[in-house]
Amino acid sequence: MFMDRPAERPEELFDRREEVEQLRRAAAARQLALVVGMRRIGKTSVVKAGTYGRPRIYIDARSFEERPYISYADLLEALRRELRRLLPMHKRLGELLAKVRGVSVAGVEVRFEAGRSAPGLSELLQVLDEWAGDRGERLFHNRRGAGAREAEGEADTAGAGLRLRQPEEPLHGADGIQGGASAEVPGARGS
Repeated sequence: MFMDRPAERPEELFDRREEVEQLRRAAAARQLALVVGMRRIGKTSVVKAGTYGRPRIYIDARSFEERPYISYADLLEALRRELRRLLPMHKRLGELLAKVRGVSVAGVEVRFEAGRSAPGLSELLQVLDEWAGDRGERLFHNRRGAGAREAEGEADTAGAGLRLRQPEEPLHGADGIQGGASAEVPGARGS
């Protein structure tokens, strides 16, 4: 079956069940998940199918390919479009966003101020995390302690070119956020 767009739902995928499940386990365990691979191998489909049924903000970086750089205004515009998609179904999100300096919300319309009045990315992410917390979920998880992982093991789809794996050591950021899921294409070089 060939589709002219990325799959959105798990049942639209062919031979990616294990990768989708690993991505779901990583998300449930609040682990960082990286999905990398060659062009047109199914990365977007795995991510969309793996997050199907959950509120998500998906920014397709391909829309920035022709630009020499991505400005903060470009990122805010992409975020605004995704928030506009979510607001009709999630009124509380609009209420929280309206509290952020530089953000205006009117119904399903979101507007970000420009320049020095633009909202800070950290403030926006905190609001999104608070909204997720209201729903019993978290966008960010600051988990201290070494080696705490729920999902272990490795899945390899022979000949498919996309592999999800758990690294031996969790990833640690400067702020203590850690994760563990990654995906790679054997033999492929990243850009």
